[in-house]
Amino acid sequence: MQVLEKDNRQSIVEQLQNVTNKSTLQDKWVELMVRTAVQSGIQPKTALEQLCHDGYGNLFNVDFRANLVTHMASPSLTNLTFPVVVWSSGPNGSNELGFGDDIVAPSSGPVAASSLRR
Repeated sequence: MQVLEKDNRQSIVEQLQNVTNKSTLQDKWVELMVRTAVQSGIQPKTALEQLCHDGYGNLFNVDFRANLVTHMASPSLTNLTFPVVVWSSGPNGSNELGFGDDIVAPSSGPVAASSLRR
């Protein structure tokens, strides 16, 4: 998220608002991730598979932190610093709002584009 904000000189929220051809936050996030990866020379299919899906083949969950607080999500989601939170539903594929087997990555370790297959 930090990389997206720095490289595009807009907050992640502003960038998501600028994605007007998608309706859900998750779809807007996918579009933003793929578009940004393609600009860096990564193939769209690779970006979709490796940046937008978890290791179990499911799309990552995406929501605003404020919504997660309202829905009483796990502190592992609500205590993150970014206004937009991304997490995996884990092995069972069920979004448990950060509880259960959901997997929440720390916000400090962005994925390097160079680590992706081209």
